Amino acid sequence: RASKFKVMEFINSVGIAPLPKQKKAKHVLTHPAFDVKNLISFYHIPPTEDMNLEEFEHFAIDRLKVLKEIDAAKIKGLKGADFDNRLRMVTKQFLPLDSKDQETLRKDVISHFILRLAFCRPNDRKFFIDQEVALLQFRLRHHSSDVNMDAFLKANHLSYSMTTPARFAEVKSDLDDLYNNRSSDHQFYEVPFEQACSLLSHRSIVLRGGVAFVSQDQFSTILAGRFRTHLSEALTLAVRVQTTIANQFDSISPILDHLSTQYLGTNYAVDATKREGQVHPGQIDMLAKRSFPLCMKNLHSKLRDAHHLKHQGRLQYGLFLKGIGLNMEDALLFWREEFMKVMDGKTWESKGYPYSIRHNYGMEGKKASYSPYSCLKIIMGPPPGNGEAHGCPFRHYDADHLKYQLSSQGISPQAISDLNTMVKGGHYQVACRRHWELTHPNAASKDLTLNHPNQYFDESEKYYGSSTPSTDASNANASSNAPSNGASDATSNGAQKDGVNPPSEPEPMVM
Repeated sequence: RASKFKVMEFINSVGIAPLPKQKKAKHVLTHPAFDVKNLISFYHIPPTEDMNLEEFEHFAIDRLKVLKEIDAAKIKGLKGADFDNRLRMVTKQFLPLDSKDQETLRKDVISHFILRLAFCRPNDRKFFIDQEVALLQFRLRHHSSDVNMDAFLKANHLSYSMTTPARFAEVKSDLDDLYNNRSSDHQFYEVPFEQACSLLSHRSIVLRGGVAFVSQDQFSTILAGRFRTHLSEALTLAVRVQTTIANQFDSISPILDHLSTQYLGTNYAVDATKREGQVHPGQIDMLAKRSFPLCMKNLHSKLRDAHHLKHQGRLQYGLFLKGIGLNMEDALLFWREEFMKVMDGKTWESKGYPYSIRHNYGMEGKKASYSPYSCLKIIMGPPPGNGEAHGCPFRHYDADHLKYQLSSQGISPQAISDLNTMVKGGHYQVACRRHWELTHPNAASKDLTLNHPNQYFDESEKYYGSSTPSTDASNANASSNAPSNGASDATSNGAQKDGVNPPSEPEPMVM
């Protein structure tokens, strides 16, 4: 039987301000948060109801799928109609809004507050805020017929007003200059000047007496800015009570902790079972040069140079190898052969290395088959310390070490500069996708979104036309499958260049 808990007791703690106590409604859909007149909102009113854990997690994951799809669309550079079409499809599937169906509004409100709590930690906030703001703007564009703007402004405590005919007449000549004498075709709102600064560079607003006259089309930018501020304040409050909530609601704490790093793509733990035995130890050097992402290429190089990896590196790299098809017996052989170059068999056994490998494959401990790490898990995980090589190079390396790694693959100085710009902006997965493009010239990558190192590997192997590489043909495949025509930002087979991982490469430094 599904266990139940009260959403109200923890959801109220993440509201923007304390709300007056209300008697519990006889029916959940009579709660003001589910009033279809507030179909689109800033989520000021938390829900108050009991619900089961299965529905709780289902709501949260469905909304997370939408937010991740928004992020993926941005990474792909989708804009305008292409962006909206993508969102229309995913929201219809996972998070529809219908003024005639209160259940859709219920799911929208509850799922927002669940993710608000899951993403309240400082390192998680930016992703949540950026995607929620984009979702609001999309809905303002496509649900305008379902939204009474005056009611929306009042419900969300926004003191903006629609321009009256008298006020419009005062500024009509200036507005006509902006709108080619067709300002009468537009509806305008009056906004305090300091809240419209983002529109000044576009020279598309009229200022008069400290008030900006903003067209309805641009008004969503103002609303997005206010929503961003509201969410930032709400998340700051939420993090203060996170520990208390975790202690009082131990049944939901694991769900919330997992959501911020949830990977929703291919289950590579299951996929590894299907691929088991497709990759053998003798192929790994070739595959590392050809198709490994930078994070795994670095771990492989560190292992070959030092004949050892520390705990976090063994986890990250070992599970990746499992995901590409290295079975347990071959994994034991691969790791033992390398480690035995610096230790004897007794040390190999006493340190528990064989046990850890069998544990990763679900043969020890609780018998759970562990999944390879996703990009988000690696990015949000512990940074590498002295002597460690795990982590994401785009997230955890300093600029000089990253430049060294990229240069060794034949990537041009200009392309490295572009990648550094992405890194400085915190767009680590965007940089990784661009790295894939640079090392796979002329690939059809328009619709490629990389969220997992094993996905990077799979896409690379597709590019080279190989899903199950042959040991005997490893060297031939590494060269003959590469395209003959090069690219300005990479060699024709940049991932294979001699000196990709030279023995003398410096240790990664933590930024």
